[in-house]
Amino acid sequence: MAYLSMTRLKLKSPAYLIPFCIQNEQIVRQIKISPGFLKGKELATPNLSMWTATLWDSSENVRAFYLSGSHKEAMRNISAWSSEAVTDHQEGDFAELPSWEDIRLQLLKSGNFMNLQNGSSDHHAKIISKPRLTLLTRFVSPN
Repeated sequence: MAYLSMTRLKLKSPAYLIPFCIQNEQIVRQIKISPGFLKGKELATPNLSMWTATLWDSSENVRAFYLSGSHKEAMRNISAWSSEAVTDHQEGDFAELPSWEDIRLQLLKSGNFMNLQNGSSDHHAKIISKPRLTLLTRFVSPN
């Protein structure tokens, strides 16, 4: 059994893109050395939507990652920087990471929409648009 973690957030403004990217790189360095991390991928779109999917060997290891280091620091900015933010987790027999569309559907089905300062109308209505164009797709592996 593996543990799948999925997130999608949308930045409020291009002004947050550089600080977000800096924090994201710190998180990627952290995740690569985190115990139990199996594989992951990221997607960035022109409308400032950022998607992640990671596979872990246990819920305990993903929780330890979330609650420490760069990830913990970045979570302090989510509400201020994001107009939309949703997460979900699943346990299952995942040999590969799901497609972005499957991730979107799962987030719509059972995602946890975070409480945000000034969340968008889509966020409040629990609408997640399909990622159509891609600025960046990246796969992440453990060190």
